[in-house]
Amino acid sequence: MAKQDIKPLCLRFDLANEEERKAYDYLQNRDRSKYSSYAALVSRAVNDFYERKARLENDPYFETREKEDAFVERILSALQYATPVSPASMDEEENVDDQVLLGFLKSF
Repeated sequence: MAKQDIKPLCLRFDLANEEERKAYDYLQNRDRSKYSSYAALVSRAVNDFYERKARLENDPYFETREKEDAFVERILSALQYATPVSPASMDEEENVDDQVLLGFLKSF
């Protein structure tokens, strides 16, 4: 890494400002095994923010689909932990594969 590749940037956080204090706290309490430096975390956050913003601008239903997918995952999770039924007591027709069910639910 050449010296000209590094760009220093100084940030100041006003801890009296709730949003800035919250950001500062996130930086201070980051998972250091994932983000060894402030630059690593800030870079990831800024990139994610602008990439998501671009996706939302290009696809107005993106956020809705994300919420629907999360809802389907919660349904599947709940079904997995529902009262277990012995496979011997079920007909083969009633034994629905999770992936088939997921595909069906996602079609709505």
